[in-house]
Amino acid sequence: TAAIEKLVADLRGGTLDPSIALEVREAAGLRLGEQDATMLPQTHDPADPLADWHDVLVGGDPDRGHRIFRTKAEVSCVRCHQAAGQGGEVGPKLDAIASKRDGRYLLEAIVLPNAKVADGYATTVIITDEGLTLSGIVVAEDGTAVTLRDADGKERKIPTEAIDERTSGPSAMPADLVGKLSRRELRDLVAWLQSLR
Repeated sequence: TAAIEKLVADLRGGTLDPSIALEVREAAGLRLGEQDATMLPQTHDPADPLADWHDVLVGGDPDRGHRIFRTKAEVSCVRCHQAAGQGGEVGPKLDAIASKRDGRYLLEAIVLPNAKVADGYATTVIITDEGLTLSGIVVAEDGTAVTLRDADGKERKIPTEAIDERTSGPSAMPADLVGKLSRRELRDLVAWLQSLR
């Protein structure tokens, strides 16, 4: 217990290697118990919406993250995003994403997808004159029609004259995605994304 208390103190003081912060928090929760919450570092900071997630920014395993991207059905990343020519086209392509965006941006895109929606990837909701509600990202638009791509990658062309109402919606990225990943899985996924250069 003394060793964990020392690591927690280092974490709180900012001197702990950040790549083991998640393990220290997990050990503190198990060994020190939930009733001794004072031993756990307080990370919540209203000025930093990612403060509660700093322990997943470093220390992950990119190979495990790639497996999560490809195979974890609960999040189905590969359904919407493409990397190395595999995957869907609903969300942004991820090839070389880390050369354009830092780890904080990539983490925020997962845990707070509506904070900064990538250009061209906000959802559009259309209600037709027949009362049909359609949503997706706009992939083409001219004076005669709007083409939407839905979450399954299917495209639908709606004649402009049939559109009764059109509104902008949130990011096409599911807002509850982070609830389907453990913190370790999230850390691995972020590590993989940061490896895409």
